[in-house]
Amino acid sequence: MRSYHRYLIGHCPMPQSFKQSVLFTLFMAVGMGVCMISIVGIVTSMTLPEYLFILTHVVPVMILVGASIRLFLFEKPIGAIIGRVLAPRFRGLQLSLGIVLTNVAFMATIMCALGTAVSCVLMSQSLSGLSTFASSYLGILPIIYISATIVSFFIVGPCAKMLFSKALELRQKMLAA
Repeated sequence: MRSYHRYLIGHCPMPQSFKQSVLFTLFMAVGMGVCMISIVGIVTSMTLPEYLFILTHVVPVMILVGASIRLFLFEKPIGAIIGRVLAPRFRGLQLSLGIVLTNVAFMATIMCALGTAVSCVLMSQSLSGLSTFASSYLGILPIIYISATIVSFFIVGPCAKMLFSKALELRQKMLAA
């Protein structure tokens, strides 16, 4: 439990370079992608074949799109909010929660929009499905915000931090050998 708590509150190495940010972002994107599509599948009563199709065909693309958006579009604004607003005011659990809420505010908004658009098109099998986009998006967005915050804070964030820490340790051992 001590180890989980350490990762939960962020007392572990965090990315110090762009390469490290890519690795950490991919860990987060994979975890969040799989978890969030599972939650959406439950909420929207997806059938197993629909879920498996989306999990194997759509999620990998969404993971790459989400990681790219986080790294190339949102890295600076999120970093600025964390560095200028959150880090000077909070420590430990409060800072970790602030970081999660900041990331969710940016990422859930755009990824939910993309996922809803893809879903509307897949369900209608044509672009005419986008006519239901606004109602679908606004209907699921509150659920996405809440579930993304919980999943990121309690599950994916600590797991990604642990994987990242272990990857750094492995790299150090390989360099020392």
